[in-house]
Amino acid sequence: MCPMKKILIISLTRMGDLLQATPLMAGLRKKNPDARLDVLVSSDFAPIAKSIPKINEVRIFNLKQFTPAEYKGELTLVTVYQYIEEFTEELKKSKYDVVINLSHSKMSAVMTSLLNVNDIRGITSSDVGNRMIRHPWLRYFATINFNRDYNSFNLVDIYLKSGDLEASEDRLLLEVDEESKKFSEEFLSQHGVAENDFLVGFQPGSSRKGRRWSTKSFADLGDRIASELNGKVILFGVKSEADLGEEIGEMMENKPVNAMGKTSVQHLSGLVRRCNVLITNDTGTMHIATAMGTRVVGLFFAHALPMETGPYSRGNIVFQANIPCSPCSYGVDCNNVVCVDYVTDDHLYQVLKLIKNGKIDETFFEDENGMEKIKMFRSDFDEDHMLEFLPMIKRSITKQDFFYFVHRLVWKINLSLNDEKRTKPIKDSVDEKDIPRKLKARYDLKNFPGIYPDLKESLEEFNKLWEVSKQAFRTTENLVQVSHSNPSQV
Repeated sequence: MCPMKKILIISLTRMGDLLQATPLMAGLRKKNPDARLDVLVSSDFAPIAKSIPKINEVRIFNLKQFTPAEYKGELTLVTVYQYIEEFTEELKKSKYDVVINLSHSKMSAVMTSLLNVNDIRGITSSDVGNRMIRHPWLRYFATINFNRDYNSFNLVDIYLKSGDLEASEDRLLLEVDEESKKFSEEFLSQHGVAENDFLVGFQPGSSRKGRRWSTKSFADLGDRIASELNGKVILFGVKSEADLGEEIGEMMENKPVNAMGKTSVQHLSGLVRRCNVLITNDTGTMHIATAMGTRVVGLFFAHALPMETGPYSRGNIVFQANIPCSPCSYGVDCNNVVCVDYVTDDHLYQVLKLIKNGKIDETFFEDENGMEKIKMFRSDFDEDHMLEFLPMIKRSITKQDFFYFVHRLVWKINLSLNDEKRTKPIKDSVDEKDIPRKLKARYDLKNFPGIYPDLKESLEEFNKLWEVSKQAFRTTENLVQVSHSNPSQV
């Protein structure tokens, strides 16, 4: 592959998605040190985008200007279209060699198709207006919703693979300026937090209310942090979530430091950087913490799944309910989000106690003391430096556990852009002796022989499926060639 000279990454959806793309940016910069690397973001994320290292320019797409509060005058679809057209024409002047579209909207698909770039990855449009997804890993990402029980690939790694890269960083990337560091020091000092205090951050809000741990659970945990761990608590969140902070503060005997709605993203980053631990729902603040090197204890409820969007760094702890309906399928609007009740303040207190004493990385829990209804994982990197979440409660292996494990092995090979790996039979691409060792480290294997009496035979079945898949791929390629050469035959 020729060196990339001009690269554009498009990330228009959420702040968390943008931050999770930072290892991709770092990897592209390392592989192409002299390239021009630009990032296209919506205007809401411009401030944080400008704090991301390794990039040359932040291109800002501002549809917010057309909201009733911002736009003065008569607004029509033609006005919006003209802006998009002019914006795209301006992008075309940069003559990008590669565009990696990490957004999923129709608008971004049309925009990428208008740039006249040969190497487009992600969603785009064909010449006749049909949407298509380019690059194997991004096509895989588009199908995750149908196989969530078996997906083990973190979004950061999927983004990295879309750039044909191996990870070069162990966490997300975000720079904090000196002014923000000074702000955090002064803010904490004014609120009685000393340099050596054990400081725990709480992020009680989230974009979806159903994903939120209860304010009472946060408050009960906060009081235990103060009384039993001699620690202090600081609350994070945007201004619209300020009522959550007030509720927690009213319920706590030992009042927390309340920074909700009082910080910019840069100031928030400085404060999170000082925390020993951040306890958070699945939020953008969680990703800021991993960029700052702060350990995360993540709470994943409703639709949230740690394997997909969990904290990208080593040694984080995540919780999930151990019930059949967790996580919710996308498109499901649950009216009885019971999963938030299974994770208790005592579960988190036990973890915080181990973290403070430096013992969390060597601890496994037994399925008792109220833990039968929860799942607990520790984040780490595997032999390919891809993030995985290892169970911290050893349970008997199930059929789903085994297929989850093999699913990761198979798709790593299937989606690799290395020709040797893609054509090699699965049974020759994995170390069969290594599989039992890894399974033993994760699960209780007492009932394993009853589920899978012959591991070798199971791998042979997957190998047969791989051969059938290759044949289907070749057939599809032939159909595409026929459709281009003679559309009337299709």
